[in-house]
Amino acid sequence: MIGLLLLLHILILFTTYRLFNKEIISPSFLFISGFTISCYVAYCYQTEWDLGLHFNTFSIILLGSLSFLLVEWWYRNKHKKYFCYRNIKISQDVVPLSANKLIAFAVFQLIIYYLHYKQQMSFANTSVWADAIGEIDQDNKFGDKSFSLPWYINVPHAFCQVSGYIWICLFAYYIKLKRFTKTKILLAINVLLSMMGSLLSGGRMPLFGYLIPLGIMLFALNKKRSQKKQKPIKQQLGLIFLGVLFILFFSQIGSIIGRHETDNMDAKYVFAVYCGAEIKNLDVYMNSNEPFQLNEMLPLSNTLSSFYDFFNTRLGIGIPFKEEEYTFLTNGKYFLGNVYTCYRAFYNDLGGYGFLLAGFCSLLACVLYRKFNKSSFFQTGIVDLNVFLYCFFSMGLFLAFFSELFLRRLLSVEYFIRTVIYFYIITFILYGKNRAKMLS
Repeated sequence: MIGLLLLLHILILFTTYRLFNKEIISPSFLFISGFTISCYVAYCYQTEWDLGLHFNTFSIILLGSLSFLLVEWWYRNKHKKYFCYRNIKISQDVVPLSANKLIAFAVFQLIIYYLHYKQQMSFANTSVWADAIGEIDQDNKFGDKSFSLPWYINVPHAFCQVSGYIWICLFAYYIKLKRFTKTKILLAINVLLSMMGSLLSGGRMPLFGYLIPLGIMLFALNKKRSQKKQKPIKQQLGLIFLGVLFILFFSQIGSIIGRHETDNMDAKYVFAVYCGAEIKNLDVYMNSNEPFQLNEMLPLSNTLSSFYDFFNTRLGIGIPFKEEEYTFLTNGKYFLGNVYTCYRAFYNDLGGYGFLLAGFCSLLACVLYRKFNKSSFFQTGIVDLNVFLYCFFSMGLFLAFFSELFLRRLLSVEYFIRTVIYFYIITFILYGKNRAKMLS
């Protein structure tokens, strides 16, 4: 059954690629490609994991991918003019960015990340950073204490991490220009600092969350600016190379941040746990006695958990809401982790009709992608909210095979508002009061 699921996803992915003008950054391609890769890894380990995929698991994943594709196809037909790539001739006389401001941002990032690092070292009481990260991770998962940053470090740290998406947009734009060498170098430094700072979280996904929008911006700028007949294969192979590079160094990155998975598993299997075991875990979960509705009085309580959490924690409304627990699974000697794809939450809310929520994700993603396509950034080089938001939330689309990240972040009221505020503060500092005139 997993072999058939893989074959059908390859066909759906190819259909998506051809149907949407070879746009590998479209919401459907990101979503379906993630599941295609995950299905392939699960297929490779079907013997070790005893993966006799049940029909209900097979159907919810397959119908979810089809729903995502069909909703985007419908939405594109409804808004055709916003999904037609056109050649844009970019003037080389763009508004230059202040080198002093870029240097100041880089210094600020260094200071905040250093303070974050010192807090981690002090909490773990060790002299080796990787050990500190590993201990903090174990305490958060299994211990009776958890690490938290004081607000005066936590808020600036989140501010710096949001800025990373702006640096990525600008870096992708400026490397296409013939001038501004100093600006390119400073933007690259800020991008690298944001990526390094993401490792302080103790996970690899935040770093991957920067690589995805970097690929999106490089692809979009190449496609929109090309004045010749498109040759997408070259740029697509380049983006695939970035992904393969991340995979090859997946376990090494884990060692840097204190993940000692390779003590018990080889590097190849470590990657399989993060990109494939989720399907096995989902199959076990859906076909056990465990699935149940924790908060029966709340509509879509699992899918919209972050939305309800805002009213409880910030507004003090007191909605009766319980958090779900995700247990670690094994299959004999094979460790499987505790992640179950986005469909665990969808299944808990709508049962066998949970695939419809994948279509809901597609609708919201298409709105973001439509605004992304009509962004003035591709002509002016000035980052606006339209191009920023798609980059910021795109990680949740590709990593849907891992867990439900897209709706959890997009519909988290406080998270969304805080991110938008940080965005406007950063762009105000970069462009000043005349930003509106610069866009006109």
